[in-house]
Amino acid sequence: MEEVTKSSSFSYYSSEVEERLGSVTHSAHKRVDIDHQLRADLLQNCSRTSVEGFLDAFKIEGLEETREWRRFKNHLVIKQDNLIHAYLERYKYVRNEQQYYAIFAAIANRITQLFNEYCGGYVRRRIRFLDLGNQVVKGSLTYHCGEEVLGTGSALKPDGMVILLDDNQASLVDEAENSIDIRINLEKSAGGMQVGAELMMEEWDKRARMVNKALTEGVQWKDCLLSVEFKKRSSACSTTSSSKHSVNKPFTAPQAARPPGHTSLKRVRDDDDEEGPKKTNKRARNPPSKTRVRKQHMQTADSVLQGNSVASRDAVPKELKSSEIQLAGYALETLCALGNKAHTFGILLQDLSTTLWFYDRSGAIASAKFDFHTDIVNLAKFIIAFSAMDDNRLGFIQVLQAPGSAKGCKETLAPQDLLGFSVTCGDQKATFDKLLDRRFSLVGRGTLVHRGTVNKSKRKVAVKLSWQVCSRKPEWEIIQEALDGGCPKRYIVDVIAHSVHCKLSEGFRGAIQGWSSTEMYEDRELRIIITELLEPVTNLSGLPEIKLFVWSTFHAIYYLDKAGIHHRDVSAGNLGYQQLDCGRRLIKFFDFDHARKHDQKQSSRHFTGTLPFLAIDLLLHNNAPYLVRFDYESMLWTSLWIVVCYEDGKDQYGAEDHPLINWFNPQSSLTQLAESKIAFLHRFSLPTIETVEETFEPLVFSFADGYRKEKPGRVDETLCGHVKPKALRDILLEGQWGECDRCLLPTCEQCSQVEDSHLLVII
Repeated sequence: MEEVTKSSSFSYYSSEVEERLGSVTHSAHKRVDIDHQLRADLLQNCSRTSVEGFLDAFKIEGLEETREWRRFKNHLVIKQDNLIHAYLERYKYVRNEQQYYAIFAAIANRITQLFNEYCGGYVRRRIRFLDLGNQVVKGSLTYHCGEEVLGTGSALKPDGMVILLDDNQASLVDEAENSIDIRINLEKSAGGMQVGAELMMEEWDKRARMVNKALTEGVQWKDCLLSVEFKKRSSACSTTSSSKHSVNKPFTAPQAARPPGHTSLKRVRDDDDEEGPKKTNKRARNPPSKTRVRKQHMQTADSVLQGNSVASRDAVPKELKSSEIQLAGYALETLCALGNKAHTFGILLQDLSTTLWFYDRSGAIASAKFDFHTDIVNLAKFIIAFSAMDDNRLGFIQVLQAPGSAKGCKETLAPQDLLGFSVTCGDQKATFDKLLDRRFSLVGRGTLVHRGTVNKSKRKVAVKLSWQVCSRKPEWEIIQEALDGGCPKRYIVDVIAHSVHCKLSEGFRGAIQGWSSTEMYEDRELRIIITELLEPVTNLSGLPEIKLFVWSTFHAIYYLDKAGIHHRDVSAGNLGYQQLDCGRRLIKFFDFDHARKHDQKQSSRHFTGTLPFLAIDLLLHNNAPYLVRFDYESMLWTSLWIVVCYEDGKDQYGAEDHPLINWFNPQSSLTQLAESKIAFLHRFSLPTIETVEETFEPLVFSFADGYRKEKPGRVDETLCGHVKPKALRDILLEGQWGECDRCLLPTCEQCSQVEDSHLLVII
């Protein structure tokens, strides 16, 4: 699977600049591209199992052996609760879509109410099924702050969801439901006869609309425990027997899963299939035109794009229904809303046919279909679990410690943000005070980065949580190997603490019985790393500082290569600088997620990088063995990006007027992007900043001459001798690129500890 970030916006890693998610985006992706990516995610990382195998993970220990459960079950099955039975009958024949949502919500909420009455001792939290009726949910990744993200065309509007109630909301629900019981009892007394089902439904509907209106106002994706999607109703109501549906059978992607020349917008990874956001067919009514929106950064990306044209997306296989893609979009929103969940759930309905879904960073598992009209107990088992399961089984990451709130309450599980939360990593405890980065993907690492303070030393740090493939070497081990191999510490971020936590296979996924892992399935574990906090290199301004950036990055790549390591993702989002007291700045790599040893086996199906900074030969030859010159070329593209796009640390362009759009144009194939970059090298010109142009010319022309001489179809190791370390070093020395990499003070304790590694001779 290819994965590459294709956007002009990207993340920072700093304490002094605005949050990465609080800036203007220039995302050029479209909803159809996100849909394409979600489809690819599910086709390659999804399995099915039986209803019994799926629900086995939802069992509440000891519950089904109790008298209370038997009474609850008998009420549903034998006595046939009058209200539920009446709604089931209405559900089978109604054709109005809004009524369709409302009736199912009434059934689900009645089940919850009965469970609270019969089995109240097992209730851990109060929940409510909301009939959203195609309402835009606030906090959506594609609809931030109620404003549409440029280029997406629509926002997700789920049909329904289950949310966690706080004390005030629970009181509102109790008051409404109790008033229904009082009214019905009064009618019984007055009439001396059983109140009809129509009266019960009328009263329930009236109160439900009032509660639903109060609870849906302000609902956000972070509040979602379960998302719901309804398929379009068939002309005649029919049910699907679970016996007709195959179980234990994974989705399989056919040979033509991707069209020729297909391009992903995300970083391509050879060992980690992290993917991008979602697509929806539902469009917001009267969406705003142009707005300021939150930034979706380049490393995690915006989307997945086709090869040469929009039409090429049609080659994507249609084994998955649009409603299944839609539901996956809801799961993506829920997982990424705060970044505090390891998994989430969904339910898909068509008429009375029901499919249960589970999603985590390794993929999805779906149950066989069942008819909830004839098997109401299975539906009840699924719904009541959300009020009775512990927080861990609901998907909440237990390593995140809330600031003094009662465990399990809404303020703890669904806060406005994670500021004030803390994690313990080794012997260090860090408390979050600012969001720096949140990666948007369904399948993948789901990286979450906060600025924090170490409680012991009060030092400002960066704390990263990510779901890494278990078989992949942790980045702190790669960093240590680089240091042991002779790479000076001045070029690598300082690691303060690190730890490994839960595996997905040991959690809820492992409890689901009978599912078959696909060939692409990879187990993941939660890894936490605490590092020093660096300033973003995009804050560098002026020619001297840009020269310092190139000079230092060149040496960092050189020494990593000497230590037997390729970084493989040199970009503006993976480099920062440490500001010394004397004013000197040390450029450092801080993200080694994609770094690997030279002798580590590489898959022939993948390549890696951040799209605007990818080497031309990687765009043209996706399967080429990785070479150190690709890192050097990414260094060039990154430095030019900063020069052209940033002024005093601020990004100056949007998608419509971006001067380097041809480096990441979402409507271009990889080959077209490569051709655009070659043309840029051969016609190099920075007319508005002539001094910088003159300084960069020798370096740019070195790459241009190399590509001019390279034979078609061949990937030369040194680009015909033009991209050797010594050749590049000579260019930098002649242009005095390293003149700023020194301390101006006669004595400086900090600088005396910095290795002057750039003084060494490169042969």
